[in-house]
Amino acid sequence: MSTLGRRALLSGGLALPAAVAAAQGGPPVWRLRASFPIERIDEFLPAFQRFAASQPGLMMEALVRVDDAGLVSPDFNATVRPWQLRSDAALVDSATLAVGASRGMWLPLPEAWHEMARGSHPTLTRLMAPLAGQEGALLSAEPGGPFLVHRRDRAASLPRDPVALLDYARQNPGRFFYVRPAESGFSQLFLMALPHLLGDRDPSDAQTGWDKSWSWLAEISRHIGFYPSSDDAALDEFAMAGADLFPTSLAGFLKARLDGTLAEDTDVATLGGGLIVPRGMFLVMPRHVAAERRTAAEPLLRYLLGAQAQAQVFGRGLLPGEAGFGLDHAAPRTDAETAAWHLALPADRTEAIATMRLAPPLPALQYTFMLNRWEEQIGSRHNEPPQEILTSGTQPP
Repeated sequence: MSTLGRRALLSGGLALPAAVAAAQGGPPVWRLRASFPIERIDEFLPAFQRFAASQPGLMMEALVRVDDAGLVSPDFNATVRPWQLRSDAALVDSATLAVGASRGMWLPLPEAWHEMARGSHPTLTRLMAPLAGQEGALLSAEPGGPFLVHRRDRAASLPRDPVALLDYARQNPGRFFYVRPAESGFSQLFLMALPHLLGDRDPSDAQTGWDKSWSWLAEISRHIGFYPSSDDAALDEFAMAGADLFPTSLAGFLKARLDGTLAEDTDVATLGGGLIVPRGMFLVMPRHVAAERRTAAEPLLRYLLGAQAQAQVFGRGLLPGEAGFGLDHAAPRTDAETAAWHLALPADRTEAIATMRLAPPLPALQYTFMLNRWEEQIGSRHNEPPQEILTSGTQPP
């Protein structure tokens, strides 16, 4: 999914050669290399700079990753490998954690690191434990969705559950779509919510427990004109009136409203009475990290779980509720941003979100299976005559 695009060596007088530091009687120099996705550069790079400034003797290298290959692409390993080999730690989203874990790309983390995460996010860490496994320490989670983007003048006729949404798609061909899940955090959340909303036998098992969901996805595919290639493409298509409805995350909707991609007459609605599948950001340790360097990232983890970073980087405190959700979005900084924020997300909406039912994301192997099976049995068969959707077939790696 990601590849090393460019790197920034954090300054501020901290990146001193060891010999110079020793000659000046300064603290011993220690090094840390950590990577993060470029779409979060506005929040993560300043946070890394603040962290580096707080650590005497630290020479820190921030590796900025640029999305380059899809999660199911044969090139995934090759594109991840450059930053994987250079990083002592990486900040990754739920899907990259899952696909990397299914391919053995991360090391188990020390138990003390998991304890730190549980101390910061007791409810969310427990909910997301099947996905995180031993390889991911949860930094933050947003109330991902699914939320349906729509125009306010259509609010009265919105489908309220998957059955009604399928009827809507049949009656309005091409007016509902979702992005290819391998390219979309929005769609991954949408798919993982479906078995809960449709009453599938085992929502945690995409391979054998999703009979209703796979049949539903195959049927609605007949009424979808195309699958956009990215979340940004879907937002642009909707903004140009290319669709009436599509699933998004709460943070994705807010960002698009605040940057003007979506007009003020757009809103989001819940599906199935309000169900939230969280979307997380995790710290992982690449498999190659030598034994003597496996504690190097612990101070960074401790910093990112601290109150200042949780508020400034992860938007914690912007939503009410005991779960401690963040928004993967910087807090409003100006009066104008604050006003726009409250227009897009009024108080009654945030209070409702705080009481919605929570559902866990899939475990890593099942998450990867879901992405691959969609490509093989839904995406690759789009616009073909209906075929039976098998309950076996693609095996988890």
